[in-house]
Amino acid sequence: MKPRQLEAFRAVMLTGSITAGANHLRLSQPAVTRLIRDLERSLGLTLFERDRGRIRPTSAATELSREVDRCFVGLDRIAKAAADLRQGRAGRLRIAAIPTLAVGVLPEILARFLADRPQLGVELMDGSSAEIAEWIADGAYDLGFATGAAAHPAVTTHRLPPVRAFAVLPPGHRLARQATIRPSDLAGEALIAPYPWTRLRSRLDESLARAGVEPELRVETSLSAVAGAVAAAGGGVAVVEAFTAERLRAMGAEVRPFGDGVRVEYAVLTSSHRSLSVAAEAFLKAALQSFSRPRRQRQRRPAAARARGAGETPAQGPA
Repeated sequence: MKPRQLEAFRAVMLTGSITAGANHLRLSQPAVTRLIRDLERSLGLTLFERDRGRIRPTSAATELSREVDRCFVGLDRIAKAAADLRQGRAGRLRIAAIPTLAVGVLPEILARFLADRPQLGVELMDGSSAEIAEWIADGAYDLGFATGAAAHPAVTTHRLPPVRAFAVLPPGHRLARQATIRPSDLAGEALIAPYPWTRLRSRLDESLARAGVEPELRVETSLSAVAGAVAAAGGGVAVVEAFTAERLRAMGAEVRPFGDGVRVEYAVLTSSHRSLSVAAEAFLKAALQSFSRPRRQRQRRPAAARARGAGETPAQGPA
């Protein structure tokens, strides 16, 4: 019994005739007739009764057809699963990201990416840039989203467009009347800042030094979201990147562009020694496109802020 014989039998049962079955399989009628007879011989069963050029399935054929259908349904599922993997619609995508990106921008990109990939599973782990570089090098994750300073000899770095910084102010703060916050405006202000070893903090320190401002550090944290939340609650003034600022503005926080051209650089990390899966390759492309184009969808702002003409919205993202 050969698979081709079963294919011929199933085609004839589905279509009702040798001729239609041959057309379905794109074979000649004699070829299908021969396959059916060979199957009957190998099984020791009569599957079709022949009467003046017509065929009628026997009870044995009807019973056998049920089992053959189950077999082919399983094969169809295997073929579909293989096609989904081949086209990046199934499987598992492993992503590691620093918290700022894991919370700020990746959820939106992931939601769009998964919309037409219901069989694709995703693992999203947060970590530091150094940890992420190690994970990518070890093959624990497919893609890593980290600061532009992340480096490893076994990792390829895909640079992303720099993202500008924004100031987050307590409600009713005196600086909220300004369209842009300058480094000199932070003199005498309680500052909520990232930890010194972060990329944003080094850029911020350079900006304040150029302005001759000695920062009055009130809170230091590793997370921009925490810094912005503390500022919005009245704990001081925070400087965060655009993605966090966008989320905070949507929650009603006072957010203004921070002057002096402070930017933060991010990158996507991939292994230098292992090829990406189809799904990982597609997500990398989607992420690069998302970071490269302006984010034109602006969050709705409180009416009072709109009335003041509060300046540029952080929803523009990369700059």
